Amino acid sequence: MKKSKHRRWPVALLGGLVSVSLTACGPAVQPMTTATSGTLGILDPTKTGTLVSPAGWLTLAAGAEAGAQVQDYKEQLSASIIIGSLHSTFAVYGSLNPAAQKASLALQEGNTSTDYYQQGQVAYYYDNGHWSRSTPISNLNVYPSYEKLISKASAANVPLYQQKRVYVFDEYCNVYTSVLPVSMLSALPDFSTTAKGQSGQVAVTWYLGQTDHILRKVDIKSVGGVPDIGSMQVDTSTLIFSINSPLAKVSIPPDLIKQLENGAG
Repeated sequence: MKKSKHRRWPVALLGGLVSVSLTACGPAVQPMTTATSGTLGILDPTKTGTLVSPAGWLTLAAGAEAGAQVQDYKEQLSASIIIGSLHSTFAVYGSLNPAAQKASLALQEGNTSTDYYQQGQVAYYYDNGHWSRSTPISNLNVYPSYEKLISKASAANVPLYQQKRVYVFDEYCNVYTSVLPVSMLSALPDFSTTAKGQSGQVAVTWYLGQTDHILRKVDIKSVGGVPDIGSMQVDTSTLIFSINSPLAKVSIPPDLIKQLENGAG
């Protein structure tokens, strides 16, 4: 697998994926139903779920707020973007402590991969056997963006539908789905570039932990169009797991320690 040779690539990739993840649900996952008619072209929650009261948005807001207070966790992210005949894929996996601005991540774009480590305002990426300085990511916490999106959807009285409960990695989750105008994604700073100029709708599926009441997973699927470009489909997913577990502690890569000790940082 090729290693990236672009110093700013890790930051650009993570920034574009801050609300995205690989699906990692357990055996209880239920298949979603796709609309077969109309203009939506994405999940139709009216056919798969039960309409809940507007207070459901308050439940999701509390879950996102609780997530924002988490200290250590692992995050697994992925995205698939199709624009016309072009198809791009991205993935990020690793440990984070947003409050301490610490992260240890593996990043992949297509067949290109690299590792990334950040502590405070110091960051490095790994390329061809050597760690090089990189631009630190200003905000590692994904939850504030979700809080803003939930707030916007709630204020707009967007219908919210409850789906069947599923098992997500290490926790049973209550599942909710909403369909939003793509313009509402401007509430997510890291989706603002994707949403700019795009028309259409976005199906967002929220997975809320049954016991810890923390927002554990978010799937986003959009189908629309971009002026002068054509059709555009974006599938993204963000999974948060090993919350406040010793397994999620961020540790500096041993080869980076050795390199710094040898004065080659």
